Amino acid sequence: MSHLSAVIATCPAGLCGFDTASRVTAAQARAMRAADFRYAIRYVSLGATNKDTTRQECDGILDAGLGLALVQRVRWAGEWRPTGKLGAQDGANAARHASALGYPPGGLLWCDLEGVAGYSPDRQGKIRPRSLPSDIVAHINAWAAAVVAAGYRAGLYVGAGAGLDGATLGALPLFHAYWDSCSRNPAPTPRGWQLIQSGQRWVDLGPAGKLCIDPDVAHEDARGALPLFAWRAEALEI
Repeated sequence: MSHLSAVIATCPAGLCGFDTASRVTAAQARAMRAADFRYAIRYVSLGATNKDTTRQECDGILDAGLGLALVQRVRWAGEWRPTGKLGAQDGANAARHASALGYPPGGLLWCDLEGVAGYSPDRQGKIRPRSLPSDIVAHINAWAAAVVAAGYRAGLYVGAGAGLDGATLGALPLFHAYWDSCSRNPAPTPRGWQLIQSGQRWVDLGPAGKLCIDPDVAHEDARGALPLFAWRAEALEI
């Protein structure tokens, strides 16, 4: 499939955007940009078939003047066990879905690390035997390797129950950027965050309806790097 008509470029520090698990209509994208949100982060699926973001939705987001990035979904909190094999499979699917959407090479694809077995309660409220940190590292390194091999940059969203300390997060070799969830996790040392999320809320967009979002703010990390998004060329004058 042809690439989206977009270029990969950084987002200035301090600008606010949003991530959402809900489908964003073109009207909602325009309303969010009018409300001074500057970028959107949408999902691709874990499995071989992408049941989340569509090419039409990506175009609607970009046409509204918003930047676009993609994050892959995560399994049930407290019930999944990371392995290198599973990470490679998930990363390959994430890259395949991004490519099918026309997401440009060099763009950030985010891995959602949270709810690892032993670090978060499962659906019955129980804590299962703890996953080893070495297995978590093997999983996300394999995920990143698959994404980088496909021509994308790997980003890591660190949610509740990620199971890794800041030093281990910061030493990961293939991740270009880190994103802090609203659960406020140990910062990747010495890298720091490029995106920081705040609590979920509903936004009333008038005729465009309501949209459930998590607001995010862009930051410069300790290396001086800023988060990358896909943009229409005319949207870069921000």
